[in-house]
Amino acid sequence: MTQEPVPQNPVPYKPVPYEVMETLTEVGRRQWLYAKGEAWWLGDSQQAGSLMARLQQLPTLGQIASVRGAATVAEAYDLQHWICNHPTPAPSDLRLVNSGTIDPYRLRWGDRPLRYLGDRYLHPILPAQHLCQLSPQRQRQATQPKLIVAGMTRRLECALDESGGVLAGKSTSIIQAPIQAPNSSSPLANPLAACPDLLWLLLAILNSSLIHWYFVQRHGGNALQGGYLRVGPPQLRQIPIALGEKSDRPGLHQVLIDLAKQRHQFGISQDLRAIRDAIPAEIAQLDAQIDAAVYALYDLSAPEMAEIHEETRPQTSGLAD
Repeated sequence: MTQEPVPQNPVPYKPVPYEVMETLTEVGRRQWLYAKGEAWWLGDSQQAGSLMARLQQLPTLGQIASVRGAATVAEAYDLQHWICNHPTPAPSDLRLVNSGTIDPYRLRWGDRPLRYLGDRYLHPILPAQHLCQLSPQRQRQATQPKLIVAGMTRRLECALDESGGVLAGKSTSIIQAPIQAPNSSSPLANPLAACPDLLWLLLAILNSSLIHWYFVQRHGGNALQGGYLRVGPPQLRQIPIALGEKSDRPGLHQVLIDLAKQRHQFGISQDLRAIRDAIPAEIAQLDAQIDAAVYALYDLSAPEMAEIHEETRPQTSGLAD
């Protein structure tokens, strides 16, 4: 038997890390494989693979907005000493929310009990006199407009704190408009930097079916038991955002801003029973209009829309307990 010649420069053997092997055992149910900072598409849909490739060429959320974690574990424990229940907080008090009290377009403060380090509150606040217990950075975050994103959920859930006054608890993320417009010499020209309604636009995009689908494709392999997604600043910063490169996009941006404002009004209604019983169809219609405008903004084809619609059913309105 002839022996194969030994190569002059053999490739050195490199052991496969356990984390990679663990990922490989999940290939049958995951559509992406990650190793050494790179990603490979493993799905059997060429159409989905093509769409993912296009989306990943777009600017990311982290390039056009500030995306940060809301609180560390240490901050969460320190805060526990100052939280109290108060159904009618003063304007200078901060209402506290966490992942369990965030739905798409709706902060469930006063409507759903908040569980916090073993305690339960229906109307949790940080009284104004204890605001000094927060770091200057957390004070700025709490008192300024922002989006608050739930950190553990089956579907991306993002709500707006329109005027400031909401304190986001541990395991949530905060998205804020950039403090100043990027330098004109920046490699990424951001036409949204000066948009006064940037948070409204991002509110619609982040709650859309397209971005939920993208997030599951990109990060669903790290889901917890029960299909709960891990949602944090590193994942959120990677979300693709369609800017204004095409002439029709500014118009679509405004459509989404207007629809987000309408959808937000349902979220802040005090008559939750009326919302559930009388106008769920109107809410569903608004969600469908938002999805359609997002599809147009991202230049999706009809087959791509159909695939996403099929894979994201059933959709939640964000109003169910």
